Amino acid sequence: KDEFNYLVRSIIVNVDNEINLENIEKVFIQTINKWINLFSTKKKKSLERHQVQGLYAELKFIEDLIQYEPIDKILNSWTGPDGGLHDFVFNNFSFEIKSSLQESITIFSEDQLDSISSEELFLNFRKFDLDEDGETINQIYNKIKKIIKNKDDLNLFEYKLNIAGFNQDNQYDKYKFIQKDDLNFKIDQNFPRIIKNKIDDRISDVSYKINLDGMDSELKISDIFQRTF
Repeated sequence: KDEFNYLVRSIIVNVDNEINLENIEKVFIQTINKWINLFSTKKKKSLERHQVQGLYAELKFIEDLIQYEPIDKILNSWTGPDGGLHDFVFNNFSFEIKSSLQESITIFSEDQLDSISSEELFLNFRKFDLDEDGETINQIYNKIKKIIKNKDDLNLFEYKLNIAGFNQDNQYDKYKFIQKDDLNFKIDQNFPRIIKNKIDDRISDVSYKINLDGMDSELKISDIFQRTF
């Protein structure tokens, strides 16, 4: 029953977030295939370092949000594992989470930094170093798990991680992260990006890098959630 409920919810979230009607069938099929892979009896492949790093950054974001939002709202807003366009979708704004060991980030589609006209989009960038004194993804997973008291919320947390390909594995302990930067940017006309409706419709499957070196921001997560900016 729980698995079926989350499968249905995942389909609804992804279809609802797709603003291009022509892509809805594709999104529906991709979502179903993701769940088929989740329930497959085949042994899952371990996540690669960059995948562990990306998921770790999203868990760090969740950890930071707990002082501003209830955990159930945060988990329900976490659409990244479901394959949503943006990693976290709240009532009238969204967050895309990016991490790197360098100063540049990779954008994986021409519309990843697009926002729906009625919503604001923010980028949370976390720069990490790999360091023996750092934190592992297993450690932050256990920290957040202890904070979640409600059984349904805990189930949702576990399923999101399963969809993302994570299950606790000792081999992930070799990746120890120290956070060096935590920057928030509002995605507007001043932020360097590709905008889908400004490129030829015949161009698709675009990925590109943005160099954030020298870009700074005083915008804090607290500012956004308390609307003080």
